[in-house]
Amino acid sequence: ARRVRSEASTSAIDPALVDRIETMYREAALRPTFYVAHAFSDDALAALLAARGYESSEDFGVFVGEVDAILARAARPSSPVRLASPDARAMARALTGVEAGKSGEEDRLAALFAHAELPMRLATVIDRPDHGTETIVAAAIAVLDGDLCSVHELVTASSQRRRGHASALVCALVDAARREGGTRACAQIATANVASETLFRGLAFERVYGYRYMVAPSPR
Repeated sequence: ARRVRSEASTSAIDPALVDRIETMYREAALRPTFYVAHAFSDDALAALLAARGYESSEDFGVFVGEVDAILARAARPSSPVRLASPDARAMARALTGVEAGKSGEEDRLAALFAHAELPMRLATVIDRPDHGTETIVAAAIAVLDGDLCSVHELVTASSQRRRGHASALVCALVDAARREGGTRACAQIATANVASETLFRGLAFERVYGYRYMVAPSPR
């Protein structure tokens, strides 16, 4: 589905334009969805959509860092990281298998990854690789678009947190991107996820702007 971005001037929102966009969504049997950035003080689009009964998602922040600064902050990795570029299904299985109860997400992620226009790289941390049975205890993916490395789906098993796995994954993905011409990295983090924000800020990422999605009410 198309996402309508509010980075354009939100001080003069044309309701007729919003009407046309809503019609496009509904003709495609989709609930109209707008991407509303918080980069502007005048939030006219959000006000208009709220008046129409739109529901807001949680807030997210976009964090960006320079690759050299990120790697300069990186501590000596205590977690061995494996990098690979498997198919969409294997990538989804690796991510959803980290935490119990997430297996239901595998099909959704596999379908999403299968339609990705850019190649993705998977990073994993394996527990007890010398004892025959290997278990993925942390994983993340990254996409390199030009010189920008986007880190996504960072997850660590609850029993393995605070061991440096997440930092090791991010730095491994960023370093791999650097070797392919990447100069910047970014991540999108839920505002409520204080632990992730602390991690990325500690690796020289800075918040650039925030956003949320606004979704039309379900048809009755």
